[in-house]
Amino acid sequence: MASVSYEGATLTYPGNDVPSVDALDLDVADGEFLVLVGPSGSGKSTALRMLAGLEKVTAGRILIGERDVSRLSPQDRDVAMVFQSYALYPNMSVRQNMGFALANVKTPKAEIAQRVDEAARILHLDGLLDRKPKALSGGQRQRVAMGRAIVRRPAVFCMDEPLSNLDAKLRVSTRGEIADLQRRLGVTTVYVTHDQVEAMTMGHRVAVLSDGRLQQVATPAEIYENPTNLFVATFMGSPAMNLFTAPVRGGRVALAEGVELAVPAGAGEQVVAGIRSEEWEVVAAGTPGALDVDVEQVEALGAESFAYGQGRALADGVEVTAPRIVVRLDRKQSARPGETLAVRPVADDVRWFDPESGEALGHERGHAAAV
Repeated sequence: MASVSYEGATLTYPGNDVPSVDALDLDVADGEFLVLVGPSGSGKSTALRMLAGLEKVTAGRILIGERDVSRLSPQDRDVAMVFQSYALYPNMSVRQNMGFALANVKTPKAEIAQRVDEAARILHLDGLLDRKPKALSGGQRQRVAMGRAIVRRPAVFCMDEPLSNLDAKLRVSTRGEIADLQRRLGVTTVYVTHDQVEAMTMGHRVAVLSDGRLQQVATPAEIYENPTNLFVATFMGSPAMNLFTAPVRGGRVALAEGVELAVPAGAGEQVVAGIRSEEWEVVAAGTPGALDVDVEQVEALGAESFAYGQGRALADGVEVTAPRIVVRLDRKQSARPGETLAVRPVADDVRWFDPESGEALGHERGHAAAV
């Protein structure tokens, strides 16, 4: 096992003026499960491939432990890669697929058998070792791919969207298995996904990338509660955070008539207020300071539902249109398209951002006060 460090690691492909990964500084502790997450083109898979040696660093360096591996070939880095594609040999059994890399480096047969049997027990593949890949389900094939990496006993696991080919139900169970496996093995793991739910539920920490640049790295809870900028605020969390741009007057903004929000010190002439879907309180119609939401769509998910609609509010006695709003409802609440919900923000649950830079204005929550 070993730590991983990206020190100003940059990759610019030939013919491109813009780096795919731009001066990445990131430390992964020994035994940590770190998730790289971001939209397509954010540089997350490229950063992982740079660590594995599949892409060459054009500036900066990458360390595994104390060793600079930036110029080493993939086979000299002590890294095991698990890809989105299972890449199993169809003519080989599960046992042969799992032990293939060890056989290539002339590992004694007895040791190969011992390592494969051990990995098979961990991954619940004991009874499948003599099957060919075509006789396995998608989840079983992915576990075989995991087993092929485990038997190598690497210093670092690199996983590039390994669950993308699985159906939704299997993804949920398999991500739990991977997280549990990593805890038991204690191997430093860098895991790439575009799925924010995977990122939030699997990683000890999450690193959010956009356009090749690191936006924030923190625990899932910290990223959700205190996003460092508007990109992180809207990308992490489903549904996306509700955003309101409003002028600042006397250190406060008016969300609706009767409700003013105190903004952090240092705010400019305008701010962006961010409120997550669960941070609205549904109140009785006509409640002072409430926003009316004309419900257009409802996503019913069983234990909860999300109501989407156009907001309306009073400002100086005149009705104005508010942004499109999403409100989380628990199972005791209901809404239908065409109905109107009255909502107001829960006190202390507002984040503030600069509309020009997109940066968070401090990490303290806002305070809602009725006037």
